[in-house]
Amino acid sequence: MAIITAAGFVSHWWIGRDVEQLEQRHAAWLARPIAELRARNLNELVAQLHAQSGCRIEIDSKALADAKITGEEPLQQLLFDLPLERAMGIALAQIETPQKLAWQWRGETIIISTAEAIAYASTTLCVYDVRDLIGLPEFNNPNDQTIIFDGPPNPPASPVGEQLIRLIENSVAVETWRDAGGTIGSINLLDGRLMITQTAENQSKVAELLTKLRESPAPSW
Repeated sequence: MAIITAAGFVSHWWIGRDVEQLEQRHAAWLARPIAELRARNLNELVAQLHAQSGCRIEIDSKALADAKITGEEPLQQLLFDLPLERAMGIALAQIETPQKLAWQWRGETIIISTAEAIAYASTTLCVYDVRDLIGLPEFNNPNDQTIIFDGPPNPPASPVGEQLIRLIENSVAVETWRDAGGTIGSINLLDGRLMITQTAENQSKVAELLTKLRESPAPSW
């Protein structure tokens, strides 16, 4: 099977093989041994990990600057004979910073950033039809995506709608919602639909919660 592009045919088999090969290279790099780690701060940590593993490692300067992280925060941990992945994880956890540090792959480069910045970069916007859950009189068929309102085009959220929003924010990744002081998640209710920005993992949890609510004999929220 193939997909057609402006340039011709691109085989799904080739695409899958390229992804598999990249994942294999990632695993090989992360398994490379770090003989001795004596870094005194994040900047030295990156330099030493790169020198010993040969893997490209970069700092997300903007995200760290936004979090008021200079890269000079002290690191006292001495590590010996560990694979790159474990050495990097232990060292990053030991650095005292305003926000937790984490890492992710970007192609063939490891990017060190804040955990929040990495999570935010992976957010998606999903729309959930909840007309049945909030009892809109216009709701007839959950598969019907057409809504007709007699009133304003964007009526304010109903009390039940606000209640549903609070339930989601208090049940899924509580600390991530912007309404609670987080920097990742947001919820808006428009025309009986929830527009939710969250990570893919948390979107799955939201969908699961809505399914459970629909399976309940009566609203328990």
